Amino acid sequence: MQGLGIARRFFFVVLALVTVHSLNAQQLKVDSLITEVNNRSGNGKAKPLIELGILLAATDTDSSLQCFRNAYRIARRHGDTVNLVRSGRLLAEVLRRSYQLDSGLYYLDIILPIAQRNSLLRDLKYAYNSQAIIYSQQSRFDDALNANFLSLRLREAERDHFEISTSLNNIGLLYHRLHNFEYALRFFLRALAVKKSIPTTVDLDQLLMNIGLCFEERGDHIAAIKYTREGIGACGVNCAPAKLMIAYYNISLIHFNTRDLDVAEDTIHSALEIAKSNGLLESELHAENLLLLGRISDLKNKIDVAMRYFDAAQAVATSNGYNTTLLDIYGAKAKLYEKTHQYEQMSFYQKKYIITRDSIIGYRMMTNLIRIENDYITQTKNNQIEAYQKSIADKDDHIRQKNALIIVSVVAALLFVAVSALIFKMYRRKDHDNRRLDRMVSERTQQLVELNNRTQSCLNSERLSFAKRVSEVENLLVKIDTLCAMGQRQNRNEYLDKIKSAVCQARLR
Repeated sequence: MQGLGIARRFFFVVLALVTVHSLNAQQLKVDSLITEVNNRSGNGKAKPLIELGILLAATDTDSSLQCFRNAYRIARRHGDTVNLVRSGRLLAEVLRRSYQLDSGLYYLDIILPIAQRNSLLRDLKYAYNSQAIIYSQQSRFDDALNANFLSLRLREAERDHFEISTSLNNIGLLYHRLHNFEYALRFFLRALAVKKSIPTTVDLDQLLMNIGLCFEERGDHIAAIKYTREGIGACGVNCAPAKLMIAYYNISLIHFNTRDLDVAEDTIHSALEIAKSNGLLESELHAENLLLLGRISDLKNKIDVAMRYFDAAQAVATSNGYNTTLLDIYGAKAKLYEKTHQYEQMSFYQKKYIITRDSIIGYRMMTNLIRIENDYITQTKNNQIEAYQKSIADKDDHIRQKNALIIVSVVAALLFVAVSALIFKMYRRKDHDNRRLDRMVSERTQQLVELNNRTQSCLNSERLSFAKRVSEVENLLVKIDTLCAMGQRQNRNEYLDKIKSAVCQARLR
């Protein structure tokens, strides 16, 4: 036990050191930005003022508003469109969170046309989102739906699937507030399909819980339990208080509809404890929990307790402008007074119910909602048709390019075949000429060999004839030598006559 105590103390010391370190780091950033603002002049102050306002927004709303206002004035004075739009959007966002809805709309109405003209798409889509939330809080649901669809179109054009999912979820929440659970579920499921196509799971838990709540409102308890469980599982052990309240509300509503009232009541009390400890007592979900507690008490015939819960819910809804929740509260009160035979009070709340319903979803509102939705569907279909036509045109271009490539390839192949045939023909002709030349050379060589043989034979015959004559001459010379020798012994004249005779004989031969 002592070891556990030491470990616990060590944990809190470390946590305190980490907290102090993070606070010091933030303070250093704040001091750095303040120094930068003081060192700059003119329009150069706008950007650090915006960064300082963003840093202070979570801890000091008034200082944050002052930073954004100063940045807005400076940017407007110097004609800095980018910083004007950005500071105006952030100023409207902080004003919205401070429930200064009209002031927030004032700045949004100024910056939205500027952002449109200058194609500042990032600020434009976030400005539409803030505008939609303000309109929804003011029960201007047709204007809210239009702003949501405008924001959705920008996100679809950017193909940012995470933001598309967020925008679809916002539209689903809007339809849920209008009690159009079929349409709400349609957009929630579209958001879920987009969410599952991306790796991030941010806000998946809340989306699953919203889907579970829609199924429960439609009476499908099995699907409601399935999606609520999945949402709680996705939320994990460190689930945010607001998301836990949604989970508890879903669970309590399921048990309420199945008439397991004690479990439903205990679950709602757990949600109320979360609301008290996390500053969520003025939220719309807190009013919904109080309303559900009143309905449970009504079913248990605890009339006074039910009325106290209805009154508490009405106070929260009235002070924060939750008109759709007020509508449910007026209806529940009218039924409770009818049950207790207090018909005057019943009539009073029935009238309030009718007036509130007409102000929220009257004929004009419903007409505008249908028109806005039809415009979105028409625009979406037109975009799909344009994309399809573009795809067909691209395919036609591709086919034409492919056909041209095929024609070029065929022509090239034909040229290759023709050149190959020509080369082959030239090769055949050259080969034939070479063979003919070889044959002619061979024949000529043979003729030369034969001629050489004949010549050699003639030369040999001539040599033999010449040799024979040489031999005869040699014999003659021998004879002459002999005669000369004899002439020395005989008479000279007789000797000369014999020589002449021998020479004549040699000539005759």
